[in-house]
Amino acid sequence: MRKSGSFCKVEEAGAGQAGTELYGDKMKVIEDMQNISREITKPLDEGPGTEQVWQVTTYYAAWNFGNHKGSIRLYNAFYNNITSQTIDSPAEFSAVVDLLRNEKPMFYNTWSGLLYTQSGQFGEVVGEEES
Repeated sequence: MRKSGSFCKVEEAGAGQAGTELYGDKMKVIEDMQNISREITKPLDEGPGTEQVWQVTTYYAAWNFGNHKGSIRLYNAFYNNITSQTIDSPAEFSAVVDLLRNEKPMFYNTWSGLLYTQSGQFGEVVGEEES
């Protein structure tokens, strides 16, 4: 094996076999990518036990007229399903969809089941109808 700078050329033994070039350290690159992936997909906050707080960036909401139940799925920025809920009350379904549609940012606590918004460090953008 010959090393040249940060590149490495591997030569295989055997008559007439072409060498295989490896650029950089493949295993290090793969490990770095896995670490980055774990870092960017972890929850905003981790509490005791299995409690995790996720920012909700996308949602799916549907009302089934056949069984009179609503279905809501919450997703994080990487389209990972945070939770799926079935809601029996039309008023509750409407209130949750209203929150998801109108309030930003939204957060979901996996331990308590709390869906909430907060102002402060994120601030709230004032719309045309608000002052």
